Amino acid sequence: MKHRKSDLYFVLAVVVTFMLCIGIVKIFGQTKKSYELTEIQKLRLEVKQKDAQLAQQTAAIAQSRFQSAVTDFNDQVKAIEKENGWPETLQVDPNTLAFREPPELPKAPEVPASGK
Repeated sequence: MKHRKSDLYFVLAVVVTFMLCIGIVKIFGQTKKSYELTEIQKLRLEVKQKDAQLAQQTAAIAQSRFQSAVTDFNDQVKAIEKENGWPETLQVDPNTLAFREPPELPKAPEVPASGK
């Protein structure tokens, strides 16, 4: 009887150890959870991705055109100044298109020379 009891405890210990090992493998052996898209979801995201890429390209083209227009505006200002014999130091307000002399810079106060 003693022999049977010890065999039963041994089998029980093996089964418990086996179950613990399986549990540990499951806990530590899990890979990161995978988040898979359906085909429709992937297609919807791809469409939005392409929309964003096209908008970015359109914005870049608009920025380039804006820079070109500003350059053309400034070139025309210089041409008008030359045509009218005006000084190149004039400022133009791009909203009102009014030309004016630049404001005078305040003169720095004179510092008296120290006597030696």
